[in-house]
Amino acid sequence: MLSNTLDIADLAKKVMTLVGSINAHEGLAAASEIQVDCDWSLDSKETYFKFIEALKAAGVKTISATIRLHQVKYVKTTGMPPADRGVLMFYNMGHIAADSSNSIYERATAARYTQSLHQYPLKLDVALPIFSWGLHIRGNKVIGLLNKVDDNVFLRDPNFKMKAAPFFEVTHNVLKLDHYFEQGDRIKIETVTTTDLSEMASDLSGDLPGRPGEIIFYDLDNFNLKHYRHEDDFYEKISSAF
Repeated sequence: MLSNTLDIADLAKKVMTLVGSINAHEGLAAASEIQVDCDWSLDSKETYFKFIEALKAAGVKTISATIRLHQVKYVKTTGMPPADRGVLMFYNMGHIAADSSNSIYERATAARYTQSLHQYPLKLDVALPIFSWGLHIRGNKVIGLLNKVDDNVFLRDPNFKMKAAPFFEVTHNVLKLDHYFEQGDRIKIETVTTTDLSEMASDLSGDLPGRPGEIIFYDLDNFNLKHYRHEDDFYEKISSAF
């Protein structure tokens, strides 16, 4: 969170210096665009918006800013960042809970917000989820988040038994993934299927005022990519659905 006492201009210059040094170290050209990811609040929005203006003053040619669904629907209250375009983060739209809901994506939850997209003043690109994670549940309370896990992490481990999807039950006390699991604990796997992603693209294409200039799949690493490798031209099919 950006402090109201922060020297915003100085921070913007330091960010530009850091980005420049990283690019130089990696042999990359100077950045033509910087994307700023900040889930601003009503208290921090003024400072955050000034920071974006300071980045522009420091020489950034193009600035994109991440936008959450509630910031689209309630734009008159949350404000709109002074960026060149936004990136709609179309995931993490539910509550992390011990029930069978999916906090990454639920169509009914998304539908409460997407009808406002055509009225949003800022041009929007889209970021879609291709990640999965696990929730460590003890009793009826989520006590931990397990990143980079899917069903396969637990299917071949005799200390875990698959129950009704999306749950595994811990059969023996065990240390795994740097977490201690007690007998009787549960693991809930939350993931996004190819059907989900096709559904997202279809729904968004009907509510966005125009085709996004960029589709981002978050996040493209070896662990997440393997979930969709069996689908020929999957990413092209999703992108072309907009």
